[in-house]
Amino acid sequence: MTIIVRYLLRSVAANRMRTGLIVLAIALSTALLFATSGLSTTIERTYTRVLETEFGRAHIVISADRGSPAPFVSTRAAYDLPDRIEFIASAVSGSPLLLTDNHSERAQMRGMSMSDMESMGPIALTPQLSDDRFVGRVAIVSRLFAADHALAVGDWLRIDLGSGPIGLQIVATAEPVGFFTDTPGPVPLLIPFETASGFAGSGGRATALYIRARSDADRGALESALIERFPRYRVRQTITDEERTEFANTIVIPFRIMLFLVIAVSVYIIFSTFQVITAERLPTIGTFRSVGATQRRVSRVLYGEALLYGLFGAAGGIALGILILRGMTYVAARGFTAHATTATFQASDVFQAALMGVVLPVISAAIPIRRVQRIPVKDVILQLYELSGHRRDRTLIGALMLAAGAVLPSVAPGDQIIAWFFVSLALVFLGTVWVIPFVTRTIAELMMIAYRVVFGNVGRLAAQNLRDNSGIINNIVLLCIGIAGVYLINTISMSVAQTVTNLYLQADFDVEVYGGAQNPTLERRIRSLPEVDDTLGYYVANRVNLPDHGRSIRRVMGIYSDRFDEFWRFDYSAPGSTLLPVLPERRTIIPSYTLRDRFGLQAGDTLSLEFGRRTADYTVIGFVAALWSNGDFAIVDERFLRQDDGASRYAAIYARAATTGADAARAIGEQFGREGVWTRTVAEINARGRQSNSELFFLLRGFSLMAMFLGSIGVVNNFLISFMDRKRGFALLRSIGMSRRQNTMMLLLEAVSVGFIGTLAGLAVAGILLVSIPIVLAAFRVWIFLQYSIVLAGLMFAAGILVSVGGSVGPTTRTRRMNLIEAIKYE
Repeated sequence: MTIIVRYLLRSVAANRMRTGLIVLAIALSTALLFATSGLSTTIERTYTRVLETEFGRAHIVISADRGSPAPFVSTRAAYDLPDRIEFIASAVSGSPLLLTDNHSERAQMRGMSMSDMESMGPIALTPQLSDDRFVGRVAIVSRLFAADHALAVGDWLRIDLGSGPIGLQIVATAEPVGFFTDTPGPVPLLIPFETASGFAGSGGRATALYIRARSDADRGALESALIERFPRYRVRQTITDEERTEFANTIVIPFRIMLFLVIAVSVYIIFSTFQVITAERLPTIGTFRSVGATQRRVSRVLYGEALLYGLFGAAGGIALGILILRGMTYVAARGFTAHATTATFQASDVFQAALMGVVLPVISAAIPIRRVQRIPVKDVILQLYELSGHRRDRTLIGALMLAAGAVLPSVAPGDQIIAWFFVSLALVFLGTVWVIPFVTRTIAELMMIAYRVVFGNVGRLAAQNLRDNSGIINNIVLLCIGIAGVYLINTISMSVAQTVTNLYLQADFDVEVYGGAQNPTLERRIRSLPEVDDTLGYYVANRVNLPDHGRSIRRVMGIYSDRFDEFWRFDYSAPGSTLLPVLPERRTIIPSYTLRDRFGLQAGDTLSLEFGRRTADYTVIGFVAALWSNGDFAIVDERFLRQDDGASRYAAIYARAATTGADAARAIGEQFGREGVWTRTVAEINARGRQSNSELFFLLRGFSLMAMFLGSIGVVNNFLISFMDRKRGFALLRSIGMSRRQNTMMLLLEAVSVGFIGTLAGLAVAGILLVSIPIVLAAFRVWIFLQYSIVLAGLMFAAGILVSVGGSVGPTTRTRRMNLIEAIKYE
């Protein structure tokens, strides 16, 4: 046993390139698995931290809306449920101007007692305060804000709530956590509840109640009970664990798709490499077995070698994964928080990645090792064995797998689409491996005819060498997977960018106005500016439930039907001049085509919309072709939305510029900035959308390029192995008259052919996967129309051929320098 182990260790050390290739494949797979697992944890925690700035630990929020009897709410009715409620925190909120020397900015003021703030979530003060010390006209600001404005405890601030400046003394500064998290937007400002109540004239009542259930499982039941006790107020959950996970998945799932391709390349590299390892070591293994080593003992040693590769790869992969996770976190989290985000991972993420790194080579090497196990010792010694050979009946099975992989996501249940999609990925991968030999043989037959006409017998021989050559088949598979990943991600990236651009090509305005009063009065004042030609406000109801369908619409847009088509040139199922005037006549709705396809809607159907405490029936009169809110939206008349949802403020105001969008935005900011109004031009919105998508897809392209890089190294390795296997054959051809130039041409044609077939197969596989991509993205409320690029396909052919030709340079050079006598004597 000791002798066998020493022999294998020396073999591992001697074949450094092969060892390095296997360890690199394992390390990359381990690193990317660790990074994607850690990214999911990081995004969920970061998103939770962002939500804590508003909701803290609360599960449910109760607030007044347009149909409430008063703008304030009392806690009395909630105290009937003491056994189900952990805490009730009362708050009076406002948006005053915060006045500092020669500067003003909008503040997010919260009036709340110190004990309620401590119940709500993390808060760290310097110095610490209790309720009896947090009274009167005092305030707490973030430590970062105080440092930026050279403020200290004991200094005074001034705020303006619309009736003149009010002085507040700073009694403490807070660390940037919870409500005071450093996020873009208004400055967080905490004052005592009684003080805020006095400013608002609420008589001790709150603008919002934040309530936490005693258990997560009771959240839904508690929400229903509170709706009964507060029938004329808006009662809603903050965010559920499912929504938090869904949000993280919108970012993480694309990386997991790319991770699957990297692991697929790694598995195939390890599998094909162990086929070579077992083939090379069979004579030695036969010797060991003939002198008493048992079949089981030899197999254990081979599995031990695979395990050794796994340990080295897993260790390097974890270290590399931490670096990749940091980069992914920096880019992915920037889309929803400006706060510095720290990469976060759990012990389970490390264990999962390490386990995969150790198990991956053992599983990948199992088939080659088991083939060796089945060979009798007599056949090994007499070399009466055949290790591999493509069985033609697998072609049909592979084709069926490809067909199943293409169809499976489209027939999957709505809540299981992601799981079924990964099953389809596995089917497509296996089907590709089993179909490629048949495809290669078929194309090789055609190339034999074409190459003979163009290149003569050398060309025919090059095409003939493609058939049933395991090294060439392996190269084509590796190129296929790499090309498929790169084309897949680039196609999605271009489609998303085009979707973002196309949306605002339909816009006939230049600026969106946010903040401030957001009412018709503000709209008229903005319209009166010389730099502004026209304006239009609109209302939005978010997350409107459809009780008959068990789903929700992300946004329902309440519009002024007589002027809306002056600002958005949407395409409708019938002329807009016919559909839009019907909206104010009765409760009618125009869903997007995306919603039509999702819910199977037709004109004339009735949709029940659940607006918090009220449900109203709307009749579908047509459909709109637009990807506003990713296509998850519908249009109704503003009058009915205000009646049913209680909306009293515009979501935003569209402004058409008299000159340029930048001039209009600057004028609006200068005139209304002190009122908390801020703007974004359409050009800025477009640029921000493109930048956000480009950063995320930059990472995804990195994953796909890793798969391509790994495949390219595998191609080089396979060409070198193929050279060793065919060395004597090359010498025989040279000995019967083939010149060095003809030999080089033959190898070059083989490499070009491998690149062409591999790229062709890769594009076909990418096309199969792209059929399912819109279905998968729709599961996360992201709808795009795929844009296929012939130019990109051409670049993929160039890249595939370049990788293949580059990988063949070493073997070709060795062939030119080969000593014919030594090569023929080799065996």
